[in-house]
Amino acid sequence: MTRCSKRHYKAKDGTAFAVDAATGRWTPVPSASQADDAGASTARQPQLALPWRAFDYDFASGAFAVNGLPLVIRPTREEDERRPDQQEHGDTGRTIWDGAVVLAKFLELRMASRVKGATVLEFGAGLGLTGLAAAALGASQVLLTDLPYCLSTLTRNRDATMDRWLGQQAEAEAAHVNVSVSSLDWRDPLESDAARILATQPEWSGGVDLLLGADVVWVEPLVQPFASAVAALMDRFGHPDTELWLAHQRRSDKTDSALWRAFAASGLRWEVVGFDDEVFGVDSLYAREGTVMRVIRVWRAGGTADDGDDGHGACNDGRTVHV
Repeated sequence: MTRCSKRHYKAKDGTAFAVDAATGRWTPVPSASQADDAGASTARQPQLALPWRAFDYDFASGAFAVNGLPLVIRPTREEDERRPDQQEHGDTGRTIWDGAVVLAKFLELRMASRVKGATVLEFGAGLGLTGLAAAALGASQVLLTDLPYCLSTLTRNRDATMDRWLGQQAEAEAAHVNVSVSSLDWRDPLESDAARILATQPEWSGGVDLLLGADVVWVEPLVQPFASAVAALMDRFGHPDTELWLAHQRRSDKTDSALWRAFAASGLRWEVVGFDDEVFGVDSLYAREGTVMRVIRVWRAGGTADDGDDGHGACNDGRTVHV
């Protein structure tokens, strides 16, 4: 049964919503232009013919694990949800998107040595899965960031996860990682609470080593604020080796093109990082290069990652490397 007799609503940013009969939750409805895109030929945009979710875990019980440690990821409580007319872009931070699972397992199986001991900030952490995966891998500091409506759920999931770790493995290194939760609005990143933590807490005095983002840019209006926020934090709190690792699900050619242009305009370089079935297992829909889910590495032009580069411009136009 739905919680509201009204089955359609429009948020203040113009996003339309309808009640999902199966869950009773408000879910975004594509706009007319998005619907037109979705109806375009599959030859041009095959990424639009997608299942809703590829990974089916009981996240709330801790069935999803990284480095042998359960991540307890529970949904947003009803009292913490904003009314649809107060939401922006669907308040998608209430959902575990497939990109979070992909990036969490990618970190575990391809980047564990890089994450261990690193300082890590997650953009658009939502329910916290990817950032907590970094904690499970032994990051020295983790900062989970999102808009204020996500923070209470992020805090509860952090506490539930780390309590579970302490309960099952009192000596586990991950159980003693400092995981903080703070607000970060991409439209004004350097005035955010997260920026104040980075600027004032001695644990972050060496800067941010890794930035993470899992399926955080799904509509074009989010693109420029995100790219600008990445560049601003890299400039203020990064160092020559700082990188963003992004799990990105293609939903629109227009949005993807805008993202690459925004990276280039912000002085950022990028490349697609290939991975194969060995990473996630043959049951994964996303464990093949060329599918709609991609892992992307982003860095500041002129940084250490540019050493020995091929000399392309600020955008690498989809160059694929394997790690």
